[in-house]
Amino acid sequence: MGMLTGKVAIITGAARGIGQATAELFAKEGADVVVADVADGTETVNKVKAAGRKALYVKCDVSKPDEVNKMVEAAIKEFKKVDILVNNAGILRDKIMWNMTSDEWDLVLNVNLKGCWNCMRGVVPAWRAKAKEDKTFKAKIVSVSSTSGTHGNFGQTNYSAAKAGIVGLTKTAAKELAASNVYANCVALGFIETDMTRETMLSIGAKTPEQGFQMQKQAEIGMGRNGIIANQYPAKPIEAAKVILFLASDDSDLINGQCIEATAGWKM
Repeated sequence: MGMLTGKVAIITGAARGIGQATAELFAKEGADVVVADVADGTETVNKVKAAGRKALYVKCDVSKPDEVNKMVEAAIKEFKKVDILVNNAGILRDKIMWNMTSDEWDLVLNVNLKGCWNCMRGVVPAWRAKAKEDKTFKAKIVSVSSTSGTHGNFGQTNYSAAKAGIVGLTKTAAKELAASNVYANCVALGFIETDMTRETMLSIGAKTPEQGFQMQKQAEIGMGRNGIIANQYPAKPIEAAKVILFLASDDSDLINGQCIEATAGWKM
């Protein structure tokens, strides 16, 4: 028996990076997975199937409510239920405040924050109805935030605001959905090596993600910040996926409405 045996999970942003690692890990733990992304999710679907579980790819822009609703409808049609929602979809448009455009602000907020809200709104009606008829019902929401949202980060006013908003959204959702036995938590990740962060590191002049992280670390030391920096950084997507798995599983039933920082001590 896996940690998620018999469960069905929707994972947004699942075509690559943290979302893909989470989908594959969930499958290994017994879950069927809805792979939601604007990008082609075939590779992730194949990984889920290779782990012995069913997978459904749905092309979905989480910033658009109509597409989210169609994604949820497709998930329920295919699997008859949804037990877990992982809000992972996110984008970066990093610029210092005075160079950032309104469009770059709006785009990041719409995908990273409004996208989470849209997906919650998409699954909640069915969950509330189910909870009224089945007292054993339970569902879990895990949203991906960031230390940029809990501590701030240079050049990321849009991203930091969106990720901070996810923390508040999570805490309020946990309170509003508690009567339906729906848990809502989020994980504030530090630096994870993905295609997206690799592109960001190159944009600041680094030749590798490791060098980019060292540049960020030195900048913090230069600003007089106090923190413990873990030697294993940058972390890998599977390490983030394991934290998401815990929050999606029954093992985390004592945790609700919380933001768990998963950084191995960075920005502690």
